[in-house]
Amino acid sequence: MSAAAQLEHLLRTPKWLVTVVYLIGAVPIPWPRSFSGPGWHITVAPAYSPGVMAVLAILFWLYALYSASVRRTQVAPDRLRVVFAVAAVSYIFTFCLGHVAYFWRGQPPAFLLATFGLVLAPAVVGMIVGMALAANALSDFEASLAPKEPQSLHPFLPVIFLGIGIWFIHRRILAMLAHPWVLEKSL
Repeated sequence: MSAAAQLEHLLRTPKWLVTVVYLIGAVPIPWPRSFSGPGWHITVAPAYSPGVMAVLAILFWLYALYSASVRRTQVAPDRLRVVFAVAAVSYIFTFCLGHVAYFWRGQPPAFLLATFGLVLAPAVVGMIVGMALAANALSDFEASLAPKEPQSLHPFLPVIFLGIGIWFIHRRILAMLAHPWVLEKSL
């Protein structure tokens, strides 16, 4: 089974399981630690918390949706797909720095907390851009088909609120997966 087919298998995950992963990510276990200074406030959690695992799972799922949608359109792959890699690497560094800060005895050095904040910025921006890329790729695929029924909802809102939104777009994703690949190039 190719890597692309395995990614597409991830998109066939039942709706309820996507919702459960999304909601488990919101559970603050263990309780996060907060650090404050003049004009700033940072909250960190250890790297093994459910939120960390859920963020990486959602980012991986978004890349799978983007990749599967692009493979089924005539449009060449967007060069912005590197955003998914940048976001994943930034999140991994953020999780490592957060883990160190979480278990630091006392107040961590300001340099560590500043680095945490600087590395977190491209991770968050990358996640939002990744959501937009995945939603637009699905929308572009649907636009490339002969119009059968008008879609009243652009996939961006359901992707942003994935825990609930999956219930609105899962049927559209499965319909997209039923179509053959147009692009054979590996993404």
